Amino acid sequence: MINTPLFDYISYMQFVLEGILFGLTLAILMGPIFIAVTQATLQHGTREGLAVTSGVWVSDIIIITLTYIFVQRLANVVESESFKLYLGITGGLVLIIFGISAYLKEMKFNTEKKKMSIKSFSGFWLKGFLVNTVNPFTFIFWIGTISTYVIGRNVSNKNTIIFMSSIMITII
Repeated sequence: MINTPLFDYISYMQFVLEGILFGLTLAILMGPIFIAVTQATLQHGTREGLAVTSGVWVSDIIIITLTYIFVQRLANVVESESFKLYLGITGGLVLIIFGISAYLKEMKFNTEKKKMSIKSFSGFWLKGFLVNTVNPFTFIFWIGTISTYVIGRNVSNKNTIIFMSSIMITII
């Protein structure tokens, strides 16, 4: 195999470009995370929307790290139909509850500027973190990406970091 700096650069660029494609795909999907960020931004302002987004991002980093570490150990469990069924039912119920509560809650648009306290930032951050963490699609996406793309293709740790970083930077 060729081992030159140019070859390494081309190899790294492959993972960056593929990471960008994965990230764009994930970023354009309209799901509960998109709704939570949009709702927080419209009702409370840009900083609050960014707080929700940062909670989502931290949740993704934790999920990626844990999935990468444990995916080989959990491969048999994750691929079983009962796991998919129970994860889908649990995630579906959580999303239905979120949807019903958002539908029943009267929306008020707040146009006045106010300072964001640590307490309110923490609340919006936690909202983003929890919406992303309980969303079954998040787990399905990262488990699928890591098990088929990273583990299935036997990608090195360095290239995995480049690939995953490209996805996360694109999402941001």
